[in-house]
Amino acid sequence: MPKQESQEHKGNIYDRIFRENAEQLFIPLIAKLFNLNIASYKPLQLKFTQTTENEVDFLYEIVEQDQSKFILHIEFQSTNDAKMLKRMQEYHSKIYKKFKLPIKPLVVNLSKKAFSAPTQLKPKDIFTGYEVVNLFELSTDELLSTQIPEVVILALLSNYPPE
Repeated sequence: MPKQESQEHKGNIYDRIFRENAEQLFIPLIAKLFNLNIASYKPLQLKFTQTTENEVDFLYEIVEQDQSKFILHIEFQSTNDAKMLKRMQEYHSKIYKKFKLPIKPLVVNLSKKAFSAPTQLKPKDIFTGYEVVNLFELSTDELLSTQIPEVVILALLSNYPPE
């Protein structure tokens, strides 16, 4: 009797297949879907390590008179750290992931010099959400008419008619 694979294991197989073929599958598809004129691209390797330990200086849950809640995050800084904005962004992401409440970040400058490091992200650097491509909604005919064999294979995951 064949051993049944768990859903998690199947997910890893699909992830591996898509990862190994992403360049041939998704670069042309994404270019077409989002009307991109890609001149070049290169794969980047990144694995997030879970071993880094960060400790924030102060973190409070604040409840206001109207019962609304937020997290007050305070960092004390004695030097003008050029990487402070990136560190605060990372803290913000981790704090939000854990508590799922709005966050008010604050850096208290302990030095005798004005803090001149950047304190605000540019609008293009702010994560505000993501787009979704539902493969099952893609046109089977468009995928089949593509000249890229790997993209043609995606037709199996599109709105392929049952007959």
